[in-house]
Amino acid sequence: VDPVLFKCPKKLLVSSTMVSYSKVALVSLLAPVTTLLAYEDTCAPFPDIYADGTELCEVMWSGAFEVVDDESAGYTMWFFDHENNPNDAITRTLFGEEKTVDTCHLDYYHKDTPSAEGDGMTECHPWKNNACCNKTTVPSVTALNENYGDGYEWDRCGPMSQACERFFVMEACLYECEPAAGLFRKYND
Repeated sequence: VDPVLFKCPKKLLVSSTMVSYSKVALVSLLAPVTTLLAYEDTCAPFPDIYADGTELCEVMWSGAFEVVDDESAGYTMWFFDHENNPNDAITRTLFGEEKTVDTCHLDYYHKDTPSAEGDGMTECHPWKNNACCNKTTVPSVTALNENYGDGYEWDRCGPMSQACERFFVMEACLYECEPAAGLFRKYND
């Protein structure tokens, strides 16, 4: 199995609703020192950590993503046609035309098998017809941000731009809901 979880086409880095992530910075939250936790002491703007958007995608999640020039070769983090998940075609390209994902290979808040969540699926709505997440796990941006507890919130270093936060929402929905997400898992523990 390819050691890379997902190939991110460059379109994920810049779109009409997002800015280049090489230019997005987290702003340190101004708060009394007594309220800062240890992980907040290490907060820094993205440009101080990553050289560009490609490095952000490929390094932030420990090599789970690879940015590629060919958009047709990568899974997408967001789509609008609820009837046709474009990631299904990528899975067939990688694993053969007969491949369908009938098991959710990730644990934590994931279902055992992908199934429809219906119109009540609001935040991660692209996956409402076939999801490895429950709509009760991903009902809002706040829930997605807080699901894994202290230290895992994407805004723990302070307020973000809407575009930056939307990137993290899309990534969280992809991880929580995309049936193919577990096919490329690097570690089983």
